[in-house]
Amino acid sequence: MSTVAKAPSKCSEEEKKIFFQLVKSGGEVVLDGLEDRIRTAEMLVFHYDGNKLLGVAALKTPSSSRRNGVFQKSQANLPEDTFPFELGWVVVTLQYRGKGLSRCLVETALQAADGQNVFAVSRVDNAFMHKTLERYGFTREGRSYLSRRSTHDLQLFVRLVTQPCI
Repeated sequence: MSTVAKAPSKCSEEEKKIFFQLVKSGGEVVLDGLEDRIRTAEMLVFHYDGNKLLGVAALKTPSSSRRNGVFQKSQANLPEDTFPFELGWVVVTLQYRGKGLSRCLVETALQAADGQNVFAVSRVDNAFMHKTLERYGFTREGRSYLSRRSTHDLQLFVRLVTQPCI
């Protein structure tokens, strides 16, 4: 098994396409504009067993409106502009879930953050992802809020590496 991290500009069109397809298969992401968001991510992470893609993740560079919206909806008590990155699109194929692959994906994605603060958003009912996030220093921030995509609630998690001035 191998984990590969690449800037989107270093990925082939086929790699970006399979990344998109796996994220889409997770069923939790707004697809409108996803291809553009993939192209503007800081780093895409792929986990393979031979040639078979088992999971993906990304260190994203969220737009200010995305970042501000998440922090406002969650009523977070931290300055959102101190979080240049968002960890997201962590998806493991169904048959490989529960085998610890998300840890490898998250750890690899976070290496690209280069010591800067990172936030992540997870469904309130996704205990496995919460455990993975907490393993890598994320803590819950603010309150849960309703997703604009469906009827489930989301929770903001933050990983403070640098202390914000409040």
